[in-house]
Amino acid sequence: MSHFKRAIDEGHLETIEQLLSGRPELATKPIAWGPLFRKCRTEPLHYLSDAPFNQLWNHGQQANIARLLLKAGAPVNGLPSSGESPLHGAASLGEPGIAAVLIEFGANLEIKASYPGIPDGTPLDFAVHFGMVEVITILVNHGAKIHSARMAAGAGLLKPMVEQLKGATYSDVFRCACVCDQTEIVQYLLQAGFDINTDIQGATGLHWAAWEAKPRMVQYLLERGADKDRLDATHHLTAAQWAAHRKSQIGPRWGHDTVVAILKPALDN
Repeated sequence: MSHFKRAIDEGHLETIEQLLSGRPELATKPIAWGPLFRKCRTEPLHYLSDAPFNQLWNHGQQANIARLLLKAGAPVNGLPSSGESPLHGAASLGEPGIAAVLIEFGANLEIKASYPGIPDGTPLDFAVHFGMVEVITILVNHGAKIHSARMAAGAGLLKPMVEQLKGATYSDVFRCACVCDQTEIVQYLLQAGFDINTDIQGATGLHWAAWEAKPRMVQYLLERGADKDRLDATHHLTAAQWAAHRKSQIGPRWGHDTVVAILKPALDN
């Protein structure tokens, strides 16, 4: 592991600043991922945005590191070969501090990237897809455009969602509302006749809310008839088992334990 990467991982701001002062090219030089992805290399700013998936960061210095990298010349919208921008990474992996710094430095809110199940591909669409509510709020407050009913649902914007529902896939809109903890939107769709246990990409809204660690939504759905014993179509797991598996991937950061506790009887079966 390089000295520079170790300093990022451990949140040593003074070391990062000193290294960048002497070698500003480090701000754009690709660095390697951890043991699981040794062959993958990415620019430091994108690594910083994406690393929560690898259970990194408990130092709380992500936003400050992002600012140091940007001041040293890191491209705010990423290198052309990146595939997606650092703002996409911050949006999909719940880094509101990094997102705010990127926007401060002029990140393109409407830049697009491709990812399965995300039709519009903007950072806001990524944040909605993965239920990153804090980042959604930041993006909307800074003028990110609402391109679809699913994005409006994730942002909790009932009127824009209703206006764009024509031609939309209700199940996808419902899933986005569930993972983004938007109870008002879920209530509207249920009252409009949507079946709470409808299969959505092989699972139910309860599965998706559990996967993205939304205990309030999990409780809300259970109280309205969601079937906690329903198995997904691919892995044949309950929502509780989805939450437990997701925690094993990304660690305790988002609070899957609370979701598991709510659903525990189903997990014990």
